[in-house]
Amino acid sequence: FSGACNQGAELARGKYLVFLNNDTLLTPNWLEPMIECAEKNASIGVVGNKHLFPDTNLLHHAGICFDNQLLNSHYLVGTTADDPRVNYEREWQAVNGACFLVSKKLFDQVGRFDNSYKNGCEDVELCLRVRELGLKVLYTPKSCIYHFGQRSPSRSANNQRNMRLFLERWQN
Repeated sequence: FSGACNQGAELARGKYLVFLNNDTLLTPNWLEPMIECAEKNASIGVVGNKHLFPDTNLLHHAGICFDNQLLNSHYLVGTTADDPRVNYEREWQAVNGACFLVSKKLFDQVGRFDNSYKNGCEDVELCLRVRELGLKVLYTPKSCIYHFGQRSPSRSANNQRNMRLFLERWQN
């Protein structure tokens, strides 16, 4: 996954890159609010958006947070889409790479996705590297997509391996 994204980013010629998984459904005007967020303040490095499960219309993603063991999870998964806690722009440690926007220049500057990860954690690590540069990772509910999430065969096969690698690098 990360290798294919990096190859695509190398060929891209635009100002921004949008990483978008193949298990997503787009809503009208989903992209414009993400670009507006990125352009309103130079301190914003990555912009993520709201993800809903298509079969329930419940929340799948509104930002990623960490517990005391540095395990990451999506904020308020399963809550209703109109919950006020997920309907304002806010900064997070990370956002889901199933759909996020970053400038091509910044993506290259932080070293792109790390190919050591196998379909997981590369998005979170990239967000943390962006934050190390003093830039923000922002979530906006003004952009919304549907994300089937975690349903691809063998999608979770490397989760433990990826998490071990992530913790080795970031636990301190």
